[in-house]
Amino acid sequence: MSKKRLEKVRLDTLEGTLVAQLAGSAMAAISFARAPLSGYRVGAAVLDKHGNIYLG
Repeated sequence: MSKKRLEKVRLDTLEGTLVAQLAGSAMAAISFARAPLSGYRVGAAVLDKHGNIYLG
């Protein structure tokens, strides 16, 4: 299996609407977060090169 390198992109180089969409997606991901020990729930959103957003 070949390893793929991730390309880092500065947040300030993205369009404002895309930044808002990523932030909203990350906030939505918080509802799925589990943090049984710390109680600190975190959400994340990742944008791929095709424009798809993945939550975690």
